[in-house]
Amino acid sequence: MTCYTRSGVLTRSTLCFAKRFNAAIKISLPDPLLLGPALLWIEVRWTPAAPDGEVELILRRVSATSADVRFFAADGATTHKLKGDITGDQGLRRLIGVTPSAGAQPDLMLDIKVDGDLAGEPIPLIVRRGDGVTGDNGLAALRGEAAVAVQTTRPADAGERAIWDRYNDLFVQARGLAAALGAVLLPAASIPQVGGADARRTLTRDEVVAALQSNDDRSGAAADRAKGKTGAFDPFQGKWRGRLRAHNGCAPSAVCQDYDRRAVAPVAEGSPIYLQPALLGADSRAYVQPPVDCQTLPAGRDVDTPAVFAINTTTGVIAGALGANAQAVEGIHARRPQIGFYLAEGRLLWLREDAR
Repeated sequence: MTCYTRSGVLTRSTLCFAKRFNAAIKISLPDPLLLGPALLWIEVRWTPAAPDGEVELILRRVSATSADVRFFAADGATTHKLKGDITGDQGLRRLIGVTPSAGAQPDLMLDIKVDGDLAGEPIPLIVRRGDGVTGDNGLAALRGEAAVAVQTTRPADAGERAIWDRYNDLFVQARGLAAALGAVLLPAASIPQVGGADARRTLTRDEVVAALQSNDDRSGAAADRAKGKTGAFDPFQGKWRGRLRAHNGCAPSAVCQDYDRRAVAPVAEGSPIYLQPALLGADSRAYVQPPVDCQTLPAGRDVDTPAVFAINTTTGVIAGALGANAQAVEGIHARRPQIGFYLAEGRLLWLREDAR
């Protein structure tokens, strides 16, 4: 997700004076956009307050062959107006990519207008076809990698070594992150609850740092706690829906998610390595106008993103993979490799690589 900032001015005149209202705007959206559903997030803050202050978003095609993106539905509008302050999860809006960009350069512009005037430069957009492997095909691509990632020792096979090394690098980064946290006071996390409310949960810095530091050479306190835990992923098994809070590039937002975390099983009979496959993803159907409660929608995801979680019950090493590329990148198909730290039953700390 990429964050953009813009600003604009609304002027209201009377016989005696003119009053200025300033709009501070933040917008976050994927770059590139993919065909199909996606989410745009916008925040608008007026100073002083302007309940009738209007911001308009316009998806403007550069030419007749440009990409086509609509608000809310494939046959939806290319313009959308917002009034007054828009903050937090109020700013989530569904986009639908209808046709891709014709070339390698952006050919669609997002114009932002305040009171009818353009607020800063247009945001250039490019729309691509998704190149990932989804659903059960994606799970097949990730199972083997996740099993290799938690092997006790570095494999002899060159291909498997590339996978093992990529995940091992995350353990190195975890220790670096622990050192960087130093004496930082971690803020309380805002956890979305069923029913719409949020609950505050304090994160214990010492516990997080201890976990991140612990798995030196794939061993340590967190790994020791996980040894023999064939049911480490069992508390998370099942089909569930809810709002997942994550940073969108501009600010945290809680987005409707749909998960299907399947049964845990050994990778092969007698193996100490246990895998849990899952299909998960955002459900942007909730972010039309007016918005729909995530919990009232039937099960559904924009994309069936594959994920596999793995634990070596002999060593306690935990790893996982989220999303699958059709072709290996730097030795692995996983788009977002991750490692896990066992804190207690039903409590896992994950360190995920989101980009490289």
